Amino acid sequence: MVSSIYSHRFTPFSAVPGAQHWMRGLCNLHGQLVIIIDLNRYLIEETTGSCRNSRIIVLHSGSGNVGFLVPEVLGIKYFQHSEQIKKGPAFDGLIARFLSGVFYQDGIYWGVCAAEKLIHNADFHHPNLE
Repeated sequence: MVSSIYSHRFTPFSAVPGAQHWMRGLCNLHGQLVIIIDLNRYLIEETTGSCRNSRIIVLHSGSGNVGFLVPEVLGIKYFQHSEQIKKGPAFDGLIARFLSGVFYQDGIYWGVCAAEKLIHNADFHHPNLE
């Protein structure tokens, strides 16, 4: 599902006038037009800054590509089945809709993104103007 990951600092994009506050713009990646969504801004109302670690994760769907701007990419994280939790501090609000599970490891709660739900979210394919 993830087709590529780019450094935010070296991936120019153009703002779309009147777009939702979480839609950062459009960019051309290898000849493909990609919508850039600030995932933090969409999920928790915090803007992702332009920093050394910020990345654009491009997910492919049948209707095209969507790029998600995130503060950083940590790599692959492995969990033991015993670390999966059923109850605990809730990931509340909009973020809960896009999780496939929650794990507790080394004192940290980790939400696992359900990329399929995220990429097919109607907000990203038919965003209303503000």
